[in-house]
Amino acid sequence: MSTITVENNQTEILARALDRRKGALSRDVARFIDSLELAEDDERRMNELAAKAAQGRLSETEEAELEEFRRFGRLMEMLKLKSRNVLQPK
Repeated sequence: MSTITVENNQTEILARALDRRKGALSRDVARFIDSLELAEDDERRMNELAAKAAQGRLSETEEAELEEFRRFGRLMEMLKLKSRNVLQPK
């Protein structure tokens, strides 16, 4: 399965929407976002898929599932970065 990268992916679109509202993210919401983690079952599944991918043994369905974990990871990375910017001492 090939992966297509586009400039206007969901993470970039959300980042730009949040940038329009600079200063609107409260410290409480920022702390909540920064505290989010994968559920144990999701983390276990992601690690299983990553191990299979390293061995070149993913099915097409598993590759699509792993790509969803990657998308989620990019989204959370962006949200946590923005949250940490709010939480940094000024």
